[in-house]
Amino acid sequence: MKLSNLNLAARINLFLGIVLLFGFFILTSVILKIAYDSSLKKGEDYARLTAKNYGNEISSKFNIPKENLDQLKREIMLLSEQQVISREQTNQMLIDYLSNNKDVLDVYMTWEPEAFDGKDK
Repeated sequence: MKLSNLNLAARINLFLGIVLLFGFFILTSVILKIAYDSSLKKGEDYARLTAKNYGNEISSKFNIPKENLDQLKREIMLLSEQQVISREQTNQMLIDYLSNNKDVLDVYMTWEPEAFDGKDK
């Protein structure tokens, strides 16, 4: 069947059908692209928010023992400056700190030679 054999109404209907079909495909493509972009943005936002929440949770787990350790350091330094603490007492304070903070694996102190109590050999 040739296109030239169709009457005018059939040609118009065929043309409109092709235009509508083409329009439908374009509209569907645009809607899918918008949905994809929106989903991608929402997924990235969710991932960012989740990572931030986990980061805050981890930071809070580290901050409390760190603050306690900083306080312990200040106490030991003050007592050392006043020369009222021995090495054994300092070691016991560190051991107590470890037993009270289960999230901390290890703790140690280093001093310059003769700086702690002047009893280095």
